[in-house]
Amino acid sequence: LELVFKGAMENEERKLLFGIGTDNFISLLVFGLIFTLGVLGNSVVITVLARSKPGKPRGTTNIFILNLSIADLSYLLFCIPFQSTVYILPSWVLGAFICKFIHYFFTVSMLVSIFTLSAMSVDRYIAIVHSRKSSSIRVAKYALIGVVVIWIISLVMAAPIMHYQNIFHSSDNYTFCWEVWPDQTQKKIYVVCTFVFGYVLPLLLISFCYAKVLNHLHKKLRNMSKKSEASKKKVGVIYFFRCHFGSVCSNFYFFYIDSTEHDGLMLPVELMSYDCVITESHLREGKDLFQ
Repeated sequence: LELVFKGAMENEERKLLFGIGTDNFISLLVFGLIFTLGVLGNSVVITVLARSKPGKPRGTTNIFILNLSIADLSYLLFCIPFQSTVYILPSWVLGAFICKFIHYFFTVSMLVSIFTLSAMSVDRYIAIVHSRKSSSIRVAKYALIGVVVIWIISLVMAAPIMHYQNIFHSSDNYTFCWEVWPDQTQKKIYVVCTFVFGYVLPLLLISFCYAKVLNHLHKKLRNMSKKSEASKKKVGVIYFFRCHFGSVCSNFYFFYIDSTEHDGLMLPVELMSYDCVITESHLREGKDLFQ
């Protein structure tokens, strides 16, 4: 551990020759950009969603989006400013509590965001695939309970980070905020469990839900396409009957009756013929007859 301290201090001394160093300066710019855009964007989202109209219940989707924005904004406000000091100062000066808190809350906000996205995918799945039952399931009460459960699970899962994150002093009076586990086997178990429950399983759940949603929508569109095709065929049969039945009857009529005495009957027949020509061209091109 002492060798690591010395290596870190040598790197810091080389960087201090150029002020804070080029890499650190770029990192601070990126941190500042993320902080500014993130705070503005999430503040707007929270302001808009927090305003509920009188008498109108807040939707489950809005509750999850609001929770997601709160988690992101909390991370930006409580973690980013303190973490940026690492790129400015050669030693940790914020004490043990801040050292533990920012790394703990970083993990908490990350898990809350992941679990909220998973809950949103389940919410979309119920709303689209099981739309008939969704009105009794997708209610604000259940969404709020889900949000509370998400925060509790995240706070518990991140607890080892707070426990093992500490400040360490080197022989040259430098202080570092590091995560050090006494047993590396325990650390590996924790990392694997966090990876499985905080990434793999949520990813599988999100993929499953949206795959079901896409499959359901694809079936609906296919059924709509079949219905549309059947409607076009029905319309085509009707127009075929109208056009050809009229022309056949008129031919029989004018064959047995002197056409010079009934010139007035020719106009509607001619108009019907022109209309049939236009209709037939639309049917061949597959255009909507009612545009």
